[in-house]
Amino acid sequence: MDSLPFPSAVVVWLDPRRPDFGVKLVEDVPEALYSLHRHGLEEAIRGPQSGLWKSAAGALVQAEVDPSPSNLRVAYEAFLQLAKCVAPVPTKIRKVVCPRAPRERIASFFSMA
Repeated sequence: MDSLPFPSAVVVWLDPRRPDFGVKLVEDVPEALYSLHRHGLEEAIRGPQSGLWKSAAGALVQAEVDPSPSNLRVAYEAFLQLAKCVAPVPTKIRKVVCPRAPRERIASFFSMA
């Protein structure tokens, strides 16, 4: 079954211990489920953010089984919250890698020039 994409990509570090290593754009439920066990997010299951990890995992599985718009939105929000707490990407980098608003898209275009 094809999964609907997230409303916007979630940006996560490929290796939070090495920020110079780069970032990954997680754009749908299967990528988010895969990312739960990588990119430093897997360590959250045993740490203080274990509740966020379990909440994100449950919401993502629910969205995988029933990809309704409401389930997809809940999964996106839960995964985004987990990524922000466990492996945050600075806003400056996120705006260049994954601009959301038209103003961010224009600014990212000029920052790469």
